Amino acid sequence: MSVPWLLAAMLLGAGNKSCTGERVEAVVHDATTRRDWLRMRDCAHPEWPAHLQLDPIGQRLKEPLGYAEAKALPAPIVVKAGMPVTVWQDGTAHIRLSGVAAQSAPIGGEIVVRLGSGWLLRGVVRGPGSVELSAPAGWSRP
Repeated sequence: MSVPWLLAAMLLGAGNKSCTGERVEAVVHDATTRRDWLRMRDCAHPEWPAHLQLDPIGQRLKEPLGYAEAKALPAPIVVKAGMPVTVWQDGTAHIRLSGVAAQSAPIGGEIVVRLGSGWLLRGVVRGPGSVELSAPAGWSRP
């Protein structure tokens, strides 16, 4: 066995009797999704490629937040650009239309929705995939 291979095997835990199953090689942070991924290595087969696994601990707060800090956190995005949404309005007439979100927004955010016919509507996000038509109705042609 060559020296580089032996060194790599030692660093990866080959021959390490205390390592069973898989071990974490590194934690990779994805800034886009704001999640941490664990690069896992099989201890029984260190020559196999490592794989990524979502870090369940990284999804929870590490320490409690105060009221002011919690209020300062950005609202989670519930409608993403390109996502199918239902545009609705309840009043004297009930309107339900299907479209595609042209923008991303949290609950309460205003977005533009493109209908299949090409018309553009402006509305307020009320939940995941749910957009209330703004009053007055913001109909426009592209």
